[in-house]
Amino acid sequence: MAWWLRTGRVVRGFDPGELPGLTASHPLVDTPPDEVDEHAALEGRDPWFHNHLVVASRAVAAALGNTCRPGARVLDFGCGEGVTALGVARRTGAEVWGVDLTRAFDALPARAEQALGPGACPPSLAFGQAAAGEPLPAPDAVFDAGYAWSVFEHLDDVPGTLRELHRVLKPGAPFLLQIEPLYFSPYGSHLRRLIDEPWAHLKGGDAAYLARAQAAADHSRVVERDLLYQQNDFEEVRRYLLGEYRSLNRIRTVDLVRQVREGGWQIEDCALRQISARRLEPDLLRRHSAHDLRTREIRLLLKRPVTPR
Repeated sequence: MAWWLRTGRVVRGFDPGELPGLTASHPLVDTPPDEVDEHAALEGRDPWFHNHLVVASRAVAAALGNTCRPGARVLDFGCGEGVTALGVARRTGAEVWGVDLTRAFDALPARAEQALGPGACPPSLAFGQAAAGEPLPAPDAVFDAGYAWSVFEHLDDVPGTLRELHRVLKPGAPFLLQIEPLYFSPYGSHLRRLIDEPWAHLKGGDAAYLARAQAAADHSRVVERDLLYQQNDFEEVRRYLLGEYRSLNRIRTVDLVRQVREGGWQIEDCALRQISARRLEPDLLRRHSAHDLRTREIRLLLKRPVTPR
């Protein structure tokens, strides 16, 4: 269950935690990923590819609204393999520019053609590589809108990234910041493919958890079989996943909201996806807040303020 948060009434059973000025007002409804994945599998498509192409791009386009239109310049920050960028470009006609630290997006044309047929990548889609800790290779105030889909939980410098995004977006431009799963949620370790046990990463020390992950067999679902699986054996996949776990910044929603506001952004909307409070375990509640344990996903619709003349 997910909810939009605005100034308004609190929905029973919802836990807004310590997010100041944000209260639940009405539900946010997405197409359940399992339905999309099943449909994709029945059509003989790549479920992981189809999930990112359809589900994520639909959410991005809906959040950015009419700023994401033909001719608009849209930034996909941390685009990875570029599948969501492809979905946004095909869905909206916008000029989408994806940027990432790696060049995983180089494999997109062949994979898109295999999944969707010839000409799958439109000419309005382009990619570039950035260097960690360096400015984005883009001029000031060039993008009409932007988004980051499951990226900010991996950043070393969240405030610095927010400043850089502020630089490259036009005044008044919207930016969708999404994180899922958040670290303190049931599978916030990002290692469910190795340890399919909720909150396992919070129940003991890092050393014990990593030892379990090192010895684990592959539990990945079909929907998680991304390019990493196609190009590497399982031991290499495991090494990569463990590296991702070690890199997580473990950011909490309250800290993210604070850093966004301190960075000069306006929060236009906020959405949280939470699990039932009935699933929470007493031992975990003694060490962590119920809000952090319940909150799987956050979506912040930000806006770069228009600078007064």
